[in-house]
Amino acid sequence: MSKNDNTLNKSIFTKQRTKFNFRKSVFFYNSLIVCLGSNINAVNSEPRRTQTTLFQDKYLFNRSVISINGKFHSLGKDFTQELNGSAAILDSNENGYYIPKDMSANVGIRRQHSKTSDGKTRTSARYGTVWLDHGVNPVSANYEYAILVATDLANIEALRKAQASDSPVYKVLHKSSRAHVVRFEENTAVPGLTYGYVFYDPKNLQLIEGPVESVSAECVVMAQIDAPNFSNMNLSLSSPDLNYNTTKKLRDSSDNGINEYFYMRSQPVNITVYLTRSVVSHRVLVNGKTLPESSFNHYVTVKPGDLQHPTVGGREVVFKNLINGESVEVHLTAVEKDYPLN
Repeated sequence: MSKNDNTLNKSIFTKQRTKFNFRKSVFFYNSLIVCLGSNINAVNSEPRRTQTTLFQDKYLFNRSVISINGKFHSLGKDFTQELNGSAAILDSNENGYYIPKDMSANVGIRRQHSKTSDGKTRTSARYGTVWLDHGVNPVSANYEYAILVATDLANIEALRKAQASDSPVYKVLHKSSRAHVVRFEENTAVPGLTYGYVFYDPKNLQLIEGPVESVSAECVVMAQIDAPNFSNMNLSLSSPDLNYNTTKKLRDSSDNGINEYFYMRSQPVNITVYLTRSVVSHRVLVNGKTLPESSFNHYVTVKPGDLQHPTVGGREVVFKNLINGESVEVHLTAVEKDYPLN
C-alpha cells in the first residue's frame, strides 16, 4: 500500500466516526416519574438506529405478562406492534408507562441472542421490550414518557385519560437544548403546584411560566408553591457538577492518578435564582436537615431589591457554598412590594 493509500484510509475512518449527543432529564414526583429527552443527534450512525428503551422484561413463569392498552400479552409468545397515539402499558413488574399521543413506540416480544459480560459465551432468552425509535442519524429528535411505580391497569389508564384532559397530572412547559421544565398538579384539596427545572445552558434564558424566571448557572431546581401567584414557596437547588479541584480532563478511570484518587475535592459554587416575586427567607435545609438560623446566611441569601430597606426582601435568591451535589432548600414567603431585577 502506498503512502497516499494509507492517508486515504485514515481519512475515510475519520469521516465514518460516529458522533452522538443529547439532553436528558428525569423528574420524580411521588410515585410518578417523567422522562424527557431533546436534541438527540447522531452523525455517521448508519446502519445502526438510535433508540430509547423504556423497559425490557425477561420471560419468567411467575411474571410473564405485559399489558398494552388493556390487552394482555404473554412473554412466552412472539408479538410485535407499533403504537401510534397515546398508550398505557403495564410491565411484568407492575410498573405503568404512559406514552403521549405525539410519540410512536414499538413493542417486541421474542427471543433475544447475546453474550455473557466477558463476551465469550453465547446466551439467549425471551424478552418483552418497549422502545422509542429515533431512526438513523437523527437530527434534534426528542421524547417524552412517564412511569407510575408499583401501580395497576386502572391507575395507568387514569393517567392517560388525565393527560388528555384540561387538568393533566403533569405538563411539559419547556424542552430544548437549554432547559427542561415540568409542572406537577397537586392531588389534594389544597391548591398548589410543583415545578421541576433542569438548566443546561441558562445564559440569557428567561422563562415565561412558573415562579422561576432564570438562573445564573447550570443547576437542578424544584419549586413548590401554594398558588400561581404564590404567597409561600419551598425552593430547592443542587449543582450536579462536582467541580473537582483538578485541571485534568477526566475521560475514563485510567486518567485517575494519585491526586485524582485521594485529593479531589468538590469546590464550592454560588448560583442565583431569579424569581417572579420578591420574597424573604424563613427556613433552610441541607440534604433535608433543618439548619439553625445562625447558619442560614452561609447557604442562602435573599438579595434585597431595595438596598435601603433590606428587610422587604428581593427577587434574587443566592444559593452559596454548593458542594458534592448537595440539595439546599429554603422556605420563602412573598412580600407585597415587588422590585425589578437588577
